[in-house]
Amino acid sequence: MQLLDEWIDDYLEHSPDPPPQVRLLWTSLLGEMFRRRHDGWWALRERELVVVCPTEGGERRLVEVRNQVDRRIARGMSDSLSYFYDVTRIELKLGR
Repeated sequence: MQLLDEWIDDYLEHSPDPPPQVRLLWTSLLGEMFRRRHDGWWALRERELVVVCPTEGGERRLVEVRNQVDRRIARGMSDSLSYFYDVTRIELKLGR
């Protein structure tokens, strides 16, 4: 995740408004990390890409990867994808 954050920073230095294809690539990388490491699956929710992950408590949680990538682009490192991943991973373990 840290490499993805660095890639986004490097990209934004030269192009502050990435095209949809680049945003989709970043969304896919973040989403695949959740899907593969947390036995999740891709879904569409109100025309936005999300990953559905089971929690340790047996419930399902929507991880809004597309929205998080958009926030990361708009707000910079204060919305780090590494931090988002770590916090969400903990919440999945705690069943939140």
